[in-house]
Amino acid sequence: TEIPILIKAFEELQDEFPFQSEALNLALVTGRHEIETEKLRWSHLTKDSESNPIILMPGSITKVRGKEAIINITSSVWLVIDRLKAKLEGPYKRYRMVPYLFPTTRINKVLLSEQTYLNSDQTRIKNWDSCWRAVEKLTGIKGSPKMFRKTKSTYDEEDFVKRFGKKKGQESAIVLSDHEQITTAKKHYWKVSDSKRKELADISDKLFTFPRVVKA
Repeated sequence: TEIPILIKAFEELQDEFPFQSEALNLALVTGRHEIETEKLRWSHLTKDSESNPIILMPGSITKVRGKEAIINITSSVWLVIDRLKAKLEGPYKRYRMVPYLFPTTRINKVLLSEQTYLNSDQTRIKNWDSCWRAVEKLTGIKGSPKMFRKTKSTYDEEDFVKRFGKKKGQESAIVLSDHEQITTAKKHYWKVSDSKRKELADISDKLFTFPRVVKA
């Protein structure tokens, strides 16, 4: 699999492409769309009804407008969040007041005291193209981050079908992908308990966790 290679590249490029590399990393391990990822805010980090840490994406930023989406904060997601926090405690302390997880490094520091500016799209990254080009050059991997979502959903379905059987496995994969094109998604997405959703997310996360990435 190319996933360990990509995650290593994101880590190696984090100083050269701060916040872009973390955004790409998060998209890889969650299967979320680029525009959704780039609009995530710290205020979206919360807990579900059973106190499991999640990122609750409001319908205003999801691909399917008006439909909330949940990202369970697995170990792979925590690694990205920890890297972001380290940046805000280190060289990017002045960005701590920016509400977005992935602020742009082109922020107008003079306007950082203005709430209207802070909450505008001008303080977040708008794309990750330059970082992705560097990833391609570093790894030799060609393609598009748009494939992250398909890769994750394909892996989830294959793994869940092996574990739970075809029908239950496909339904479990839909729970995590909330795929807008699958009619059964509407039927099953919110019908699982928070603990079951966390269980599925942790199983899915095994694709991204391995000794080199998960640190003690």
